[in-house]
Amino acid sequence: MAKNIRIPVRVTRSQYERAKNDAEAKGFSTLSGYVRSLMFTNDFSVERKIEEIHFQIIKGSGFDKRDHKLKERPLTEYLEI
Repeated sequence: MAKNIRIPVRVTRSQYERAKNDAEAKGFSTLSGYVRSLMFTNDFSVERKIEEIHFQIIKGSGFDKRDHKLKERPLTEYLEI
């Protein structure tokens, strides 16, 4: 597939050297190929897990989005006894 769109990115000299060294160490012949690989093969499982945990915390906390405050609940509801 032809690649004809450029995405310019500014980095510091040390960031450039680090990216270049990482690309070489991982067997990439070009820095562009390495950056494309990072951009399009990123596993978003960590982000999804954080969202899932956040949802569970909000759901279990009694937080009511309509009035933006915690509902009063007995302490025993929060403890697993």
